[in-house]
Amino acid sequence: MTSLSFSFLTAIDAPPMAHTEHVHIDLADGGDRQWIAQITAAARPYRRSSVQINAMAYTAVRHWFAEMGMGAEPFLPIVELPIFWEFVNGTLLQTAIGKVLIVPDTAIELDECRIPQEWLHIAPWKPNYILGVQVFTETAQIRLWGYAPSSSVNPAALDAVSRTYSLDREDMIEDVPLLTALLECPPIPVPSSAATAIPTATLQKIASGEILLPRLVLPLEEWLQIIGQPCHRLDLFLACHPQRLSLWLYAKTKGIGNLLGQGWQDLQERLEEVPLINPYLSWQLGWTSPAWALRSNDTLEAMQAQAQLRQALETEDCCQALALLKNLIATTADEGLRWMAAEYLHAKDATAPEAGVWKTRTVDLGLALGGQSLALVMAVLPRDAMSANILVRVTALKVGETLPPDLVLMITEANGNTFAQVTSRQQDQAVQYKFWGQMGETFGITLAYRDAKITETFVV
Repeated sequence: MTSLSFSFLTAIDAPPMAHTEHVHIDLADGGDRQWIAQITAAARPYRRSSVQINAMAYTAVRHWFAEMGMGAEPFLPIVELPIFWEFVNGTLLQTAIGKVLIVPDTAIELDECRIPQEWLHIAPWKPNYILGVQVFTETAQIRLWGYAPSSSVNPAALDAVSRTYSLDREDMIEDVPLLTALLECPPIPVPSSAATAIPTATLQKIASGEILLPRLVLPLEEWLQIIGQPCHRLDLFLACHPQRLSLWLYAKTKGIGNLLGQGWQDLQERLEEVPLINPYLSWQLGWTSPAWALRSNDTLEAMQAQAQLRQALETEDCCQALALLKNLIATTADEGLRWMAAEYLHAKDATAPEAGVWKTRTVDLGLALGGQSLALVMAVLPRDAMSANILVRVTALKVGETLPPDLVLMITEANGNTFAQVTSRQQDQAVQYKFWGQMGETFGITLAYRDAKITETFVV
């Protein structure tokens, strides 16, 4: 990754502040800019600016802490952050000096730091320090302009309309580098709200766009429970972004499904409900050859991985077999073997997060197919922390049926260009394509036959 440039001088083309102790960070050459652009584009249109400024501030501050020799880890998993920023401004970092709250703003003249009420009313989120960050989106430049202990916040300084507390500039310490030398201080003692049940109807209204700014529209106690409770928050995120594949994977690790449906069903449930379904719909999506058929160009590492897969399939100890398969998925560089191990693992334990997520939905192309129903299968397999393997398969839904010849499956990039295309042949029962993508990347799946066409957009 390209290193970022840091400066303690006023170097941004903007009205200067009184002090030169502010930290200035240039993101123009940083390798994180691609990730920032991807997650910004994947956000709901009316919340993209919030995602962008928070992502830029988060990236810059983490780099700065690293430059100062201090680790800084986000309070939420990376998969949640881009969607969280659609709802609440700010990011909490856990550091050696305690919890530091980043509060970004794009205003040119910063007379105050405005802290969303959530940060002081949800007990696990209460920060030790608050760091004001000025973001210049057009030039990709960041200014860390001041910090203060959270105890400096006056509980009476609450704007009930915007639901924010304010810290005046004179209450902020503008010699920002001093922050990293401080000791952990107690957070401001603001009472947390009591637990309440969240109606599904509330999530549906937010997901549909009927409630655009839930943090301002919903009663405070109800909103704090939604955004502050992991299970409610993930339900909200899944409802607002049902096609975000990294969320599918993350939800499985938490044992949480999408309570609002959205048409996609876990493959295992579908197979159990419909016994006469086409076997090509099953989780055995990638098996095309014996698992241990050695290839002439196999490396020693590949042969060892194949031996490990064989051992996993031949052992009678179920726990040992599961452990071997999970280890193989986590360690092998051979994507074919990774898929194969995941498929075997799914057969033995469909609940294992390492097996990935396998979902399906029925596809109807109308009169063009004479009423024949097809099934679209999506399989998502973790690749690393920032990417995932993806498999798309289209199959006839009923036993004995074949796909119509010349049915086209296309994978398209965010700009609409065709990335891959597969066309069915006579007597094909299924067509499929495997690829991988980075978190935040957008792609489309198009299914076309004659004049009929359907397209769905997904985000990794």
